[in-house]
Amino acid sequence: MIIQQCYDKGIADINEKINRQMLDVKSKSGAVCVNFSASYLDVASRMESDILDKADSLPGWVAGEMKLNLAKQRLDRVGLIRGSCKQ
Repeated sequence: MIIQQCYDKGIADINEKINRQMLDVKSKSGAVCVNFSASYLDVASRMESDILDKADSLPGWVAGEMKLNLAKQRLDRVGLIRGSCKQ
């Protein structure tokens, strides 16, 4: 239970960073970049949901590790969009 709480806290922290980066994209970029980043997050969330439904049935901490790593990937991708998209 404690380990799961650590995973949940880590994921919540990453999601907060993603939200801050999205605010930065919205304030500094044009509609094309905002729409692209929002679309990416929507697709990534749906994909994660499908994968995590399957991972939840596996023994051990596979689901927790997957959730954390997928959140890190979303953070990296939004950071890439924020740094690269200038429209």
